[in-house]
Amino acid sequence: MVDLMQRFEDDFCVFEEQFFKVRDSRVWEYRENIYKQFDTFFEHLHSHLDLEKARKLKEVDDIFSKLKIDDLSDVDKY
Repeated sequence: MVDLMQRFEDDFCVFEEQFFKVRDSRVWEYRENIYKQFDTFFEHLHSHLDLEKARKLKEVDDIFSKLKIDDLSDVDKY
């Protein structure tokens, strides 16, 4: 009986060790997945902001071009 209890305790310890390894592994995988999602989100956001910045700069350039303002000294004409 004592031998059976010892085997059970040994088996339980092995099970517990394996459980913690799997749990820790999954936590790490979950964390890495979240980091990848953040990277993807911010890369998309950065790309969108770059496009929006380029669009706004072009609008400003178009306005200056229509007004035929080449430098700030020309602003006094208006």
